[in-house]
Amino acid sequence: MLKQITPPTELPVPLPEAKARLRIDHNEDDAILETYIRAATERLDGPNGYLGRAIMPQVWEITLDRFTGPIRLPLPPCREVTSVAYVAADGSTVTLDPGAYIVAGLGSDEGAVIHPATGWPATAAHPEAVTVRFSCGYTSVPEPIRMAILERLGQSYDGDEEDLVPAREEDLTRNIRVWSFG
Repeated sequence: MLKQITPPTELPVPLPEAKARLRIDHNEDDAILETYIRAATERLDGPNGYLGRAIMPQVWEITLDRFTGPIRLPLPPCREVTSVAYVAADGSTVTLDPGAYIVAGLGSDEGAVIHPATGWPATAAHPEAVTVRFSCGYTSVPEPIRMAILERLGQSYDGDEEDLVPAREEDLTRNIRVWSFG
């Protein structure tokens, strides 16, 4: 199971930039513009977004029923693995020392993978026996993502919502999308 712990605190396209792009020089529409930016971002961001990745910095937890080899983290780019904890056979919760695992692919668009340094410990039979907390998201949002958000924002603000065609934003972000097969 995947659960968001801390949502992003900033927008990938700041309001002043959006207003400049739309040539808006008043403040009356600021609230609706922020709503449109959030909606465009949500369409692309997170596990249910088109991109399948984290756009802005945020914190997530993934829970597994046991250790089964390398743990591939969703929502690239992963910035940091904060903790790996498990329910031991005696029912206690144990947080692994960071030296007990190796994280490959931090900051990578391909995603991070956690490998055991020597082997994973045994866990209790529990549906949430393993919990990994990690932070993810870009420190600098790639330009194609920003352009896709601005494209949708422009269409929404201009009142063309019924004519929204996702093809342009999908074309802009196709090479950034996490593709999953299987």
